[in-house]
Amino acid sequence: MSSSAARQVAAVSPASQPVFFPDEILEEIFLRLDAAADVARASAACTTFRRVVSERRFRRRFRSLHPPPILEPNAPGVFRPFKPPHGSAPAARAFAQAADFTFSFIDTPRSWQVSDARDGRVLLYRRAKTAAAFPGLMVCDPLHRRYIQLPAIPDAATASEGTSGFRSLPRSSH
Repeated sequence: MSSSAARQVAAVSPASQPVFFPDEILEEIFLRLDAAADVARASAACTTFRRVVSERRFRRRFRSLHPPPILEPNAPGVFRPFKPPHGSAPAARAFAQAADFTFSFIDTPRSWQVSDARDGRVLLYRRAKTAAAFPGLMVCDPLHRRYIQLPAIPDAATASEGTSGFRSLPRSSH
């Protein structure tokens, strides 16, 4: 082996070589993404990703693991079921009739504000009359009409951490 060939081999380190994953591994990675929008963005990255995501087997598995949402994203605190021709319309109508989104099952429902909703549970926070760093928090299940109030965080604990308090999170579009 000539010295120039040896230098060329030495110049190409294993770390600089691209790593190729088999399609089965890529499929498992993409199945773990939470939202279909994330899968669509990943498929736009390269032709290999697009090929994996567009396969019938992948789409069938993704739909079975990630059922479509039944509530339309709206302003915070507003829940509207999807309407036909959306595929989730029948399930959404049944869910809206069965669930109690007025939160009448909790004491003083008007003093609570919706902050976020995920997986059928709703995070509420108490509208504070004082400027407390962290207001009362409650997790509700409007379908089963159950709730649990989270213990208050002492003001001394929040002051030592230098946090600015609780803020309502912007609504996600999933």
